Amino acid sequence: MKNPNTRWLYSALGSRICGSVPPPPPAGVPAEMLAALDSPLPVVCEGKLYPGAGLTGGRRRGIYGATWEILRPMGFSRPGRFEPFPGVHLFIPFVKGRTGAIPQGFSSRIPSMLRGFALAGKAAAAGVVGMRLLVVCARYNHEAWGLAAMGGAVVCTPDTLPQALSELDFPGNTE
Repeated sequence: MKNPNTRWLYSALGSRICGSVPPPPPAGVPAEMLAALDSPLPVVCEGKLYPGAGLTGGRRRGIYGATWEILRPMGFSRPGRFEPFPGVHLFIPFVKGRTGAIPQGFSSRIPSMLRGFALAGKAAAAGVVGMRLLVVCARYNHEAWGLAAMGGAVVCTPDTLPQALSELDFPGNTE
């Protein structure tokens, strides 16, 4: 079962990485998550931004499928579950070697800053397990993209995804 506190943890990790004060933990957060928040993080890789045309209208909801259509012929499989900290799990929908990709639609129901912090936290957690995180977004969002890159994520749109993969020296990119 999915732990409802996972979103809080990755947002708190990301806010810590980005130099903000993490949000207070909700009631009932497991001790493993509190310990993960205090864990030393690896040196964060430099994030990179590849803005592009993005998806329009109702197609934004299809970001998962659009991402999979591009990544499947490149040898990505799905999904990957990792444990960057004891008792804390990280789900990455598409994996190839040591590269993981997460599609993001960027709906307005989650504030951009909160989403950016969560992506920065996930990128740093991916670094703990020796992975590099690629975030494939349906549309450009200046605030969220910048925060995610601070955590070491490489952020792109579906049309710039092949360019991002070919230009970057991702662990596992050539495997």
